[in-house]
Amino acid sequence: MGSMVSALDIFFSGIAAVLTFLGFIFPFKNYLTKKYRPSLYLAITWLGFMSEAIFKTIMDLFPAGSDAWGFLLKMQNLSLIPAFFCFFIFIESISRDSLEPIWFTILVFLLGGDAALALTQSYNTFVNPPYMIVVSIGVFASLAGLYFYIRIYRLVPVDLKRPAMLIVIGQLLVSLIFVVLDIYDQLTNNSIASIERVIEGTGALIAASVFARHEQLFYVLPFKVQRLLVFGTENGLTLFSHDWPSQSTDKLIDEDLFSGMFHGMSVFINESIKKGNVREIRLDQGVLLLSYDEVHRIAFVLIASKSSRVLREGLGGFARKFIEKHESCLDQLVDTEAFEDATELVQLCFPFIP
Repeated sequence: MGSMVSALDIFFSGIAAVLTFLGFIFPFKNYLTKKYRPSLYLAITWLGFMSEAIFKTIMDLFPAGSDAWGFLLKMQNLSLIPAFFCFFIFIESISRDSLEPIWFTILVFLLGGDAALALTQSYNTFVNPPYMIVVSIGVFASLAGLYFYIRIYRLVPVDLKRPAMLIVIGQLLVSLIFVVLDIYDQLTNNSIASIERVIEGTGALIAASVFARHEQLFYVLPFKVQRLLVFGTENGLTLFSHDWPSQSTDKLIDEDLFSGMFHGMSVFINESIKKGNVREIRLDQGVLLLSYDEVHRIAFVLIASKSSRVLREGLGGFARKFIEKHESCLDQLVDTEAFEDATELVQLCFPFIP
């Protein structure tokens, strides 16, 4: 019976390693093509879990309590540290687009302490401080991920409800169901032969593949975007406007009135302070991001709830493509109908906005 359970342990741990490897591949490929940082953090997370599953598979080839078994248990523990570290950063990046210093400090302290204990302590049993610390951190991380995934599901537009529900289901497998089965497996002396790891790997693969195909889910919580405007800096004439009605219920003033008002304010600030163009305006409940083209005398304004690196890069990319596409029309900023097809550029440069 013991050899049968050991063989099943090896089999299920091997399957879990394959599933978590696929969970690494999908977001990593997304990062290589689109450079979204959350996809990199998620990829490293599942790379760590893949390493943990591989060490678990090899560990089951040795007698429990042996030196080799204890060493592999230590490596299994250590492989979880970068996994949980990157998963916490991933959660921070999809919830606020920045890392809270106090949480980062606590995380480094806990995981660093766990790594020091794992490297210095000699042990050959599951009941040890490093293992208990990393498991406790893992339970907290899993439940935090489930909480934020549910928040994403509640806030996404209708067309993203199904993929958002899939990541909730995936995280449910990774968190609650895995934890319950793992505790049961420990209490019953490995009676279910590590099948909980296959369930964990399945949840990882579901969530990672959905995030890789629908990168908009990365940016549901960090910010909301209302309007994109392009206007002439000499006459204040609106050339192009695009709204994201699903991102906000606040009604903005007429685009021409806004462009004219903003144009006058920019000119006043530039002439009076002599410090160059306004690049960002922070408000109590929002921010205005700006990009300029001095050659053609036009400005690009993005109205959002918060500033973000990915928004600034998207605005810069839109400005460059807008000028490339309409350069022949920019000498005479009168016929605004010539710029109506810029909606295609919005979809190209801001695909991450739901």
